[in-house]
Amino acid sequence: MNLKKKSSIASKLIFYVLLGNILVSLAFMLQNYLELSKENTKKINTKLRDFKESIIPPLAGALFEENEEGISLSLRGILADENIIKASFLEVSNENNLDSKHSELFFLEDKNFKNEDPRSFIMKTLPIFHQIEGETKKAYLGKLKVFFTNRYILKKTRKQVIDQSFLILFQTIVTTVLVFFIFRYLITSHINRMVEYAISLDLNKLKALGDLKLNRKVLKHPDELDQLVNSINKMKKNLQINHEKLIDYSKNLEYKIRDATKEINEEKNKIGTLLNNIQVSIFVIGSDFLILPPVSDFSEFLFNRNIVGLHISQVLFFNFKKGTRQYIELSLTFKKIFETNINEFEELKSKLPKKVTIPDQFEKRGKILKLSYKAISDGNDTIEKLMCTAEDITDSENLLKVSNQDQEKFHNLKEIISIPQKVHLSQTLELSLKKSFEILDDFISPMSDTYDSSHFINNFKSYLEKIQSILDCSILFKSKIEYHLKEVQQIENSKELNTQFEVTNILCSFFEYLINYSMTANLITPTKIDLGSSFSKIAIEKINDLEKVFKNLFEYVFLVRDINKIDDEKMEKVLKVAILYPEFERTINLIHQRSNLLKFLLRGLGYFELAQDFETLSNLVKQMPERRMLSKSIIKNNLIEPYSIILPKLESIEDRIKNYGKQKV
Repeated sequence: MNLKKKSSIASKLIFYVLLGNILVSLAFMLQNYLELSKENTKKINTKLRDFKESIIPPLAGALFEENEEGISLSLRGILADENIIKASFLEVSNENNLDSKHSELFFLEDKNFKNEDPRSFIMKTLPIFHQIEGETKKAYLGKLKVFFTNRYILKKTRKQVIDQSFLILFQTIVTTVLVFFIFRYLITSHINRMVEYAISLDLNKLKALGDLKLNRKVLKHPDELDQLVNSINKMKKNLQINHEKLIDYSKNLEYKIRDATKEINEEKNKIGTLLNNIQVSIFVIGSDFLILPPVSDFSEFLFNRNIVGLHISQVLFFNFKKGTRQYIELSLTFKKIFETNINEFEELKSKLPKKVTIPDQFEKRGKILKLSYKAISDGNDTIEKLMCTAEDITDSENLLKVSNQDQEKFHNLKEIISIPQKVHLSQTLELSLKKSFEILDDFISPMSDTYDSSHFINNFKSYLEKIQSILDCSILFKSKIEYHLKEVQQIENSKELNTQFEVTNILCSFFEYLINYSMTANLITPTKIDLGSSFSKIAIEKINDLEKVFKNLFEYVFLVRDINKIDDEKMEKVLKVAILYPEFERTINLIHQRSNLLKFLLRGLGYFELAQDFETLSNLVKQMPERRMLSKSIIKNNLIEPYSIILPKLESIEDRIKNYGKQKV
C-alpha cells in the first residue's frame, strides 16, 4: 500500500451524497413531469365543456341557417386557443342509409397543421344538435371534430420542469457542500489526528508518549470516536507491556530455552524409562496395519524379535485360520476401524480379540497375551492410528484355568451327589462317551473332507438330542446342550464359516466336559465304565494313522528320517519346503484333529499322561500360522519338539492297549 498517496473519506462521501441527491432529484422531476402532463390534459376536457356552453349553440344556429359567415366565425373562435390546431364540421350525408358516413363540410385549420406529427394530435368529437322552435325534439346536424396538439402542452410542461430542476439542483449542491464540511469538521479531522498518532507510535518511546486526545470538548456521552480513542490508548498500553516482556525474553532467552529443554528431556527420559521398564508391550498400528516406530523395549522381549514395520497379522493374529469365526470377525472389524469415527470406536473395540495365544520357544504350550486398544485421532475425529498394548498373562491364565476346572468339578460333584441313581448315571455316561467317540471319529475321518455342511450340522444336533435324552437327570448337561445348540444355529446361518472346523471344536469342548463329569462321578461311586475292545482297537488304529501322517510329512516331504537329528541347516531346508508344500495346512489340520481325538481316547482308556502329551501337540499345532508366515522356531517348537516327546512313549503302546482290558475312566 502506498501511504504517500492519501485519499479523503470526505471526498468519497461527497461523491455518494451527490449521486444520491441526483437520483432522488431525477425521480422527483419525473414524477413532476407526469403530474404536469396529467394536469394539462385535464385542461383540454375543461375547454371542451366551455365550448359546449359558449361556442356550440351559435355554431348550431349558423349551421341550421346555413350561415357560412357565422360558421366560419365560430370555427375561428375555437381555433383561437393555442392548443387547438384544427376544427371541422361533418354532417350525415344520408340519414336513411344505414351505411351512411359523415363527410367533412366545413373546416378551419392552423397554418402549421400539415407540419405536425399526426401522433401528437389529440382528437375530440362533439355532436351538434339544434332546437327548432315549436318542437320538442332536437335536430341532429352532425359532428364537430376538434384537434388538440400536445406540442404546446409539452413546451409548457418542459418549462415548468426546467424551472423546478434549477431549484432542486441548487438544493442538492447546498446540501452536499454542507454535508462535506460538517463531516470534515466533525469526523475527518479527528481521524487524521488518530492516524498521525498511530504513525508516531515507536516501541522504544512508548513510555514517553502520552495518551491520544481529540481537539474537541469532552462529551457527556462518549460517541464512537471516543471509544476508538480509548481502544488506541489501551492498545498502546498493551504494546508497551508486551514490548517490555519481549525485551526481557530476548535478554534471557538462551537461559530460558536451556531450562525448558532440560525439563523436557527430564520428562522425556522419565516417560521413556517408565515405558521401557513396564512389563507391557506398547506399539502403534498405522492405517496400512503396519507397526510404526517407536515401540517399547519390552516388545522385542515379548515377541522375541523386532516388530517395527511388520504387519499386525504377522505378530498377533497369524494363527487365525481362514473360515473360522475369529478370522472373519477380525477381518471385518479391522476393515471398518480406519473408516469410522473415533466416537464409534468403542463398539468396534468390543469385537477385537482380548486374548491371543502365540508360539514361544520358552513356553511350550504357547504364550497367552492380553490385548487392549486405544484409537488415536487426527484432530477431526477420524481414526489415524490404533495403539495396542500386549501383556503376558500366561501364568495367570494357567492359574485361572485350574481355578475354573476346580469350580467346574465342584458344580459337577454337587449335582452328582444330588442324583439318587448313581449306578444308572455311570451307565448313561458310558453310553454317552461311546457315542461321542463315534461322532468325533466320523467328523475327523479321511472321508470328512467330502461331507457337506449339513452332515456336520444335522449329525451334531441329533447327537446332542440323544445325549440330552440319555442324561435327562442332569440339569448341567441340559444347560450345556442348549448353549451348544444355539452356537450350531449361528454356524448354520453363516455361509462364510468352515462348518467342519467350528462344529468339531464345539464337539471337542462338549466331549471334554463329558469326560471330566464322568471322572468326577467315578469319585463318588467307583463304577467300571466298559469302553469295550472296539475303542482299544480305535486308539491303536488312530495312533498308527498319526504316525503315518508324520512319517509322510518328514520322510517324504521334508526328507528327514530322524526328527531328533535335525540341525540348523536341515531346519532351513524344512522351512523352505514347508512354505512351498501346497498340502501343508491340510496336513497340519489333520494332525491337530487326530491328536485331539487321541487325547479323548487315551483319557477314556486311562492313559492320562500320554493323553496330556497329545493334548499339548494338538494345541501347539493349532497355533501354527499359514505357510507364508512360518519360521524355523515355530516349526521346531510347535511341531517337531512336541512329537519328539510323544515318540518314545509310543513304543510297545499297541501291546499295552490290547492288554489293557477294562479300564476306569
